[in-house]
Amino acid sequence: MKSIIKKYLPSFLVSYLIKYIKNKPVENFFKKKYKNKVLISYVVEPFNKSSLSHTVFFEAMTAAEIFDELGYQVDVIQYDMIKKNLEKYDVIFGFGETIEYFYSHKYSNNTKVIIYSTGMHQFFQNVKTLQRVKELQKEKSAWLINSARLTDFSWFRQIVLSDAVITLGNMEVKKTFEPFYMGELYPLNAPFYKIRDYQEVGEKSPNAHLSYVWFGSSGLVHKGLDLCLDFFKQNPDLILHVCGPIENEPDFVSRYHDELFNTKNIYNHGFVDINSEKFNEILRSSYFAIFPSCSEGGSPSLLTVIGNGAMIPVMTKAASIDVPNACYIEKLTIAGIECAVNESQNIIQEKLFKKAQENAEFVINNNSLENYRKNLKEILEQSLI
Repeated sequence: MKSIIKKYLPSFLVSYLIKYIKNKPVENFFKKKYKNKVLISYVVEPFNKSSLSHTVFFEAMTAAEIFDELGYQVDVIQYDMIKKNLEKYDVIFGFGETIEYFYSHKYSNNTKVIIYSTGMHQFFQNVKTLQRVKELQKEKSAWLINSARLTDFSWFRQIVLSDAVITLGNMEVKKTFEPFYMGELYPLNAPFYKIRDYQEVGEKSPNAHLSYVWFGSSGLVHKGLDLCLDFFKQNPDLILHVCGPIENEPDFVSRYHDELFNTKNIYNHGFVDINSEKFNEILRSSYFAIFPSCSEGGSPSLLTVIGNGAMIPVMTKAASIDVPNACYIEKLTIAGIECAVNESQNIIQEKLFKKAQENAEFVINNNSLENYRKNLKEILEQSLI
């Protein structure tokens, strides 16, 4: 079918049709006859298949299940698509083009709009990510704009006019919204997938106190991988494990090819399945997770390595997670990385496991899927009053 479409239709129309088929809106997902109706403007894919590739699958389905429990028929639309017949909805939840359309026309004063923000305020995020690109260009003469995390859509109406905003992450995320939003802000701890008991991973390797894991996704400059590569290349006595789909950013790989593939103390693993034995091996290899990100929304990737592998994060406050034991990167420079790594190396080895264990227990208790679901339901019940 796809080959026939590609053969006979213009390329722009082919792209639109494939996108529409993949992200076809969902109507009354639970097939209920409730009077109240909610439209979730987020991602449609979780309603077609299950996956552990990202917590967004769990987040979207959990929101739908909670609204079902609260007595709402649930419709779902992809965030970058527009649905125009909005008069029938009592609640619109999520973010995106449909909500902007709603506020451009304001069909009903009785429709509640609850924004679900998966990161820091887009103004803050865009400034920080572009600053990182500019700083790298200045330092290295490397223009890696495709390794930023730029939010091209401002969606300004919904951020200002909505009835409530749920911010994924700790108070650091909430603070970025406060200058722009006068309504109710609800911080919500990000969830993570607990695949195994951290105690079952096994004893840490002899060099774990010298080993650091960068575990991330797209936006390699945004998430500070460039700084990590530069620092660890200069410090061959320390070890860096790089875990993420770096091949999706070829300009970055080209610029940092030597660091990624020809540096003895830097191990590039590419994308790592969290269900794999390889993930276990990486967790055993290291006591530290390093994450110099300039802007996050609770950082599920960082939570994943801490909660499954008992680690101590070397991170920025912008990583927006809370743990009892962390070393903070105060400046996004090699000197800033060095200062935080030195702090981590000054931790007495005999205390490393206890501190890492405390972090794992904290994350398991505060960022579990069950806790996320409980907190989100309480927020929705409160905001729907």
